[in-house]
Amino acid sequence: MPPIKLQIYNPSQYPRAGTLTVPWELICRKAGVPPGEVVVHDEYGNALPTQVDYAAQPCSARATLVFSLAREVSPGPEDYSAPSSYVTVERGRPAEPGPHPEVVKVGEPPHELRLMNEEMQIHFNLNPSPWGDGRDWYAGSATSVQIGRQEILDTFRSILNWLDHDPEKRCMQVDQIKMPRPPWDGAAWQQVSLFDRPYSFVASSVGQIRAAVVIASEPFDYTYFDPVINQSRRLKCSLHREISLCRGADFVAEELRLRGVYDGAGAEGVSHDLLFAPRYFTYMDLGLYPSLFKPDGNSGWFAMSGAWAPHQSYGFATDAHVSSVSAPHEGFPVEKDAHKTFSWELQPVRSARCLHLFAYQKESAFLPHVGRVWYEHIYKPLKAEIAP
Repeated sequence: MPPIKLQIYNPSQYPRAGTLTVPWELICRKAGVPPGEVVVHDEYGNALPTQVDYAAQPCSARATLVFSLAREVSPGPEDYSAPSSYVTVERGRPAEPGPHPEVVKVGEPPHELRLMNEEMQIHFNLNPSPWGDGRDWYAGSATSVQIGRQEILDTFRSILNWLDHDPEKRCMQVDQIKMPRPPWDGAAWQQVSLFDRPYSFVASSVGQIRAAVVIASEPFDYTYFDPVINQSRRLKCSLHREISLCRGADFVAEELRLRGVYDGAGAEGVSHDLLFAPRYFTYMDLGLYPSLFKPDGNSGWFAMSGAWAPHQSYGFATDAHVSSVSAPHEGFPVEKDAHKTFSWELQPVRSARCLHLFAYQKESAFLPHVGRVWYEHIYKPLKAEIAP
């Protein structure tokens, strides 16, 4: 089979490199290449780091080809109307794998997942009560994020290593979701708490470029009256989260989907992506007076930083819309620690792509960094398409 040519589009006014993803199914049919023998070359003939993500997408139709450019490509039109470069996909012998991100599953079945690259290590907890001591509100949260082996969620206590870490620290937690009710229903929303519901491990994938895991929340019911058939209907719903970490990245990416299957449809029932509004909760020590910045006219990202060295910082970016950020989180029961709590809700979506950034960086440098990551990875990413 001849090589498949992919055109690369750079919608920015400056040269860029980066990681690209394209659907694998069509390329596989055209090229006839097994996933373990795929090779991608740039226009100069350089073999590029490449992987095919099957395991992180249990449905093969959603599998992706992932590759990283070795050189920057030239600027192109903002509307993606003209390509800036190209790569070729063909059958060959992949390069020997070098250092790559990792996934570690703790327990059988897993109750904790650890994602690691050269600088970051994230401990992601699946159980509501990981320590079995009655504290049952940690499900679906990262209870430790280390940058260069330094705990960033609880930096001040971590530096004074004679102190224990604050057991409340956590981030990336979708603590609740809201689902819109039909207009003829008495309530506008059905609210479901997820912080006390266990998650199950679905799949994982590890390659040269990124490591990814898929988890699913414990199912819950959504019931509504259907006037067409004049009876109530019930869906079994579960929040699915694909969480990934790329080589060299200072952020964790995730995709959220709420999937529902009609009750009685059986194990092979077709799942539907439902409309929902997720809320994130974070408990992170940024000092008594954390700085919070959310740009005017842009609800796709925000950043918060500590005013004192070592200036631990967190940023969030998404392709959805962020409502106002609550700092502190409304109703947190321990008043003396409320300054460490933050929460924000996304407007209703059927899927949301989100990025969580962590750094030791002053606010003056961190804010433009978060804005650029949002621009390059969410708003105007590099794209690749099969050439006509």
